Amino acid sequence: MPNPNFPKLNQWLEKVSGTVGDVDEETFLIGHSLGSFTILKYLESLPEDTKLGGIILVSGFLNINFLDDKITSKVLRLILKDFSKEINDFEKIKRICKNIIIFHSDNDPLVPFEQGVNLHKELGGKFNVIHNGQHLNAGTGNNEFPELVEELLKISS
Repeated sequence: MPNPNFPKLNQWLEKVSGTVGDVDEETFLIGHSLGSFTILKYLESLPEDTKLGGIILVSGFLNINFLDDKITSKVLRLILKDFSKEINDFEKIKRICKNIIIFHSDNDPLVPFEQGVNLHKELGGKFNVIHNGQHLNAGTGNNEFPELVEELLKISS
């Protein structure tokens, strides 16, 4: 994604739109952390009659506001302000997506487990808990994600 150290939601949405191109039931989107939020905002922007094969959201959240009491850096607050917007149309996202799969670790130090639970409450779909997975990225030793590959193979066949 462009400017990963200083992400701008509009730039990320443009990148997703340009990369994905035409969306259909053979399209599957996978997002991690800020990428999950970006996918949800992207789906909100699509026409009502869009059909998508599915989404897989990893370490996702509904908005970044859960960090309000943890962020002391003014610079970090400024960087993340774009991601404090709300997801407004869960019903549309559910209509668009044939499959919704959520992965969240029970000990994520960056995105609390309750954020994954809240995401699942709003979107439904399948909720997968990864025990002791932390933020489910390479930085926390998660270089492979066979559970995600397995789920993707199930929904794409």
